[in-house]
Amino acid sequence: MGLPRGGVLFVAASIALLTLSSGVAQAAPRTTTVPAGSLFTSMTPTRVLDTRDGTGTNGVIARVPAGLLRLDLSTTVPAGATAVVLNLTGVNPTQATFISVQPNGGGSPFDAPVSNLNLGAGEVRANAVTVELGTDRSVLLSNQAGSVDLVADLAGYYTPGTGAGFTPQSPTRVLDTRDGTGIPAGAVGPNTTVTLDLTNHVPAAATAVTLNLTGTDATAGTFVTAWPDGGTRPTASSLNLSAGKVVPNLVTVALGADHKIDLYNFGGTIDLVADLAGYYATGLGDPFFQLTPQRALDTRNAGGHSIGAGQTQTADLSEWLPTTAAAAVVNLTGTDTTAGTFVTAWPADATQPLASNLNLTPGQTAANLATVALGSGARLDIGNFQGTVDVIVDIAGYFAPVPTACAGTCAITWGANFIGQLGNGTTGGQSAVPTQVPGISGLSAIAGAYGDTYALNTDGTVYAWGINELRQLGNGRTDGELPTPAVVTGLPKITAISAGEQNGYAVDVNHNAWAWGDNESGGLGDGNRTASAVPVQVSLPGPVTSVIGTSTTAHALLADGTVWSWGDNQLGVLGNGTIGTGCSTASPVNCDSPTPVQVSGLTNVVALYGSGFDAYAVKSDGTVWAWGWNAGAGLGNGTVGGDACFSVNTGPNCVALTPVPVAALSGVTRITGGYAIKADGTVLAWGDNSSGELGLGTTPTGSCSDPQPAQNCFYPTPVALPGLSNITDVTTGVQFTAALKSDGTVWMWGNNFYGQTTTPTESTVPVQIAGLSSVTEISAGLYHMAALTTGS
Repeated sequence: MGLPRGGVLFVAASIALLTLSSGVAQAAPRTTTVPAGSLFTSMTPTRVLDTRDGTGTNGVIARVPAGLLRLDLSTTVPAGATAVVLNLTGVNPTQATFISVQPNGGGSPFDAPVSNLNLGAGEVRANAVTVELGTDRSVLLSNQAGSVDLVADLAGYYTPGTGAGFTPQSPTRVLDTRDGTGIPAGAVGPNTTVTLDLTNHVPAAATAVTLNLTGTDATAGTFVTAWPDGGTRPTASSLNLSAGKVVPNLVTVALGADHKIDLYNFGGTIDLVADLAGYYATGLGDPFFQLTPQRALDTRNAGGHSIGAGQTQTADLSEWLPTTAAAAVVNLTGTDTTAGTFVTAWPADATQPLASNLNLTPGQTAANLATVALGSGARLDIGNFQGTVDVIVDIAGYFAPVPTACAGTCAITWGANFIGQLGNGTTGGQSAVPTQVPGISGLSAIAGAYGDTYALNTDGTVYAWGINELRQLGNGRTDGELPTPAVVTGLPKITAISAGEQNGYAVDVNHNAWAWGDNESGGLGDGNRTASAVPVQVSLPGPVTSVIGTSTTAHALLADGTVWSWGDNQLGVLGNGTIGTGCSTASPVNCDSPTPVQVSGLTNVVALYGSGFDAYAVKSDGTVWAWGWNAGAGLGNGTVGGDACFSVNTGPNCVALTPVPVAALSGVTRITGGYAIKADGTVLAWGDNSSGELGLGTTPTGSCSDPQPAQNCFYPTPVALPGLSNITDVTTGVQFTAALKSDGTVWMWGNNFYGQTTTPTESTVPVQIAGLSSVTEISAGLYHMAALTTGS
């Protein structure tokens, strides 16, 4: 049975339209925090799933077919738990398969599933799983093929602020019944318990240990259970073996009061080997930072190579982990083995220890979780004993010190974090608490994107974090998700930044524009359609004042007051009088432009803004002009395109192919999608209000669909936004908006799908984010917020 190889899994997302409350929601007081990770609470192994008897399935006894099974842990772990440690066992699959475990509702739409447990037909095999929890404290187990019974035992959970930190070590052999290490020599008999004393290996404060436990020379099919000495043996298994097999499994087990653990063998005789990877202790060690599973190494991929006999390969995890990371939790999978062998992982640059993580027979594909101390640069070495083997490394998380609090002007983020866009060292889940982005300070600008965030340092350096499947981080890499900031490489000193859906943009001190990321529709503006993982210069005819990214189109304001556009033009967003036709056929016309074209009829422009499929320009006389798509009245010119625009983009009022004036606007200093800020600090709004998202305190009285939209569905001309004054900036995401006041406070309204408004419920009027002050700049991504602050 092979493994899921790399690839892109696209998921079509449906955005629900919510009915928002008309009152003002009260936000709980909060302050900006520093990412602190989570600490571990160990448990005596507790069975939380057994499809053979209905445990964890509401009493339903049924094998798991190909597809998904949701495991609800909300009654087993406390609110606030971020991740769990499970021992997952597959029993008698009808055909070779693999099981993947993911947080419910989490993960990137670009991620292919990774494997946690690989099973041959009829096999009984276990593997430990450390997995992030969904917001409902549940996880999804996916069976690739056939049907299988699944059993899961809970060993503990991670929560912020409460529990034990982890101290890793290079693997140390603490038990080998073959030579008398740890206990007197001799195989463990049937229905027999042995006790392993770890007093000399862990400090007095230790509460649990992580061991790689290996069974060998089994004379009969059996299972082994590990639990704290002094307690009752639980109904759980840590290791499952058939006669003659050599099987390892990572075991995290609570320690008894005397720092001992018990190991029970069910049937036949068996030799046991244990290698200590580290220990948990209250007040010692590092917290855990969870990641949605990330594939960091696959030696089968292009450019990779199998690991030969006696050879070592280094896995560089620095794309996902900070340099301060002390240890990583990784799922190691071996496949395509040519001889019986074992595989060992240890800190890079250290001496290879007497230990093993994987034991493989010829042709076998098997996985084992490993907690591995890291060498310098967040690297680990992987060695193979004999034959050749391909190795896959999937990261589940890491242990690292709590980052130092930022001083000076810092970045803070909150909202969705499925693909690391919050930059807080984790992926997955969400946060309603504004949290500092560690490792960067002295910032002058921030820009949120679809699944990324960019920050500009006062020295001209640009940082990026989030998803990188389309090279939009600009760090030279071509895939992955980066949950901590990295420098965008190859840029001169930068003075301004912006973000598109799949691209980053910058302007340098010499007034040149730069772009990086996807280029399928010419979004880089360099004359071709080849994506770039490093910045390339945009081909513009003169000095650049600013560059603005929209969905898949970009716009530049030149020093002479003209505007130029490039990229996707299927909705006429280039503004040069053309629109794409036949874009899904072999003979497309005007669908995009990989080189900048001038926006028709615009002069004396002083500011630009883009939003989705629209663009806006502010002229020196304070008037505002717009072009692009108008289905939701986003152009503000008194017309509404309506539902027909979703199928016939050239229908009445659907698009403006050249700039049109936004009605009755003057004296405007700044504009965002559907909002204009006037010189006196007041705000006007227009466009789609089908969910009450404009912040006007109004909601539709009925359906907003054609042919007769209900009242308050659309505002095709600007109206005053009540209750806001002294506004300096406005930014919009998907059905939510944020406004920045001159006093440094932030006000938000709209949907709160992922905690991005920090309020307990949605609101149709602006609500202040309590406890957040000294903010100097704000920027919204698709479902997250980013800001700069000089406060703590």
